[in-house]
Amino acid sequence: MFRRLFGLGMLALSGSAIGQVQGWSGQLNLNLSATQSTLNASSAFVNLRAVNKLKMGNQLEYSLFYGLSKQTNATTGNLDTTEDRWSIGAHYDTPSSRRKFGFIDQRFDRNVVVQLGSRSVTTIGYGYFAIRTENPYKTGRVDTVGDAEWKITAGLSYLTETYLNDLGSRNAPGLQFASSFRKVFKKGVSVNHYAEFYPAFDRFDDFLVVSNLNVGIPISQRISLAVAWIADYDATPAPGARKDNSRYALTLGYRF
Repeated sequence: MFRRLFGLGMLALSGSAIGQVQGWSGQLNLNLSATQSTLNASSAFVNLRAVNKLKMGNQLEYSLFYGLSKQTNATTGNLDTTEDRWSIGAHYDTPSSRRKFGFIDQRFDRNVVVQLGSRSVTTIGYGYFAIRTENPYKTGRVDTVGDAEWKITAGLSYLTETYLNDLGSRNAPGLQFASSFRKVFKKGVSVNHYAEFYPAFDRFDDFLVVSNLNVGIPISQRISLAVAWIADYDATPAPGARKDNSRYALTLGYRF
């Protein structure tokens, strides 16, 4: 209960920091599709990232993801849900130098298809910019051709999961290692990759991996197309559930 209150409190306090805003930037990606054939299918995909630049170089980032897919079952004729998951998070950075920073991160997840009722991950740690050709704490963007950014982080985490259909729950204190990379090529084409690894303290075979890879192609100054691959792997999922879960998406994005 304390960890959930901490996470909700962090989201609320971060919202109250709007009065100190020096600038917002972000990206919203959407995908809506429907296929009418022998097996009717429909899907929706929303991915939002917003960064709030605060005073003294501090930075607050919000993230939101939602995916829903349904498809007709060839055997029963029923419309089955093949994906129903969402994730919301807040990440706070405070720099100690041009390349080093401390951070606090809180994320909540839900994935109905793999029986995950809720997952809360709280992390506190330290990070380092291994590559930085632009200063995001000043400009807030890595958008100029040739710009590149690669930051790595490590910290202590606490993971809590509850499963649907009375399948139980688990708590796992552990570590967090993460990598975030962005590179802008000619004509504004960008490659972005983010990955997190959460190993538990007490069991080598108990870990969680989250990965997001996308390639963005600009259409105009603010609108772009993106091809995304989103995947996660839970070594100890709910009883009977799959360990891996992934999806591909072609999205239309708007930058603000």
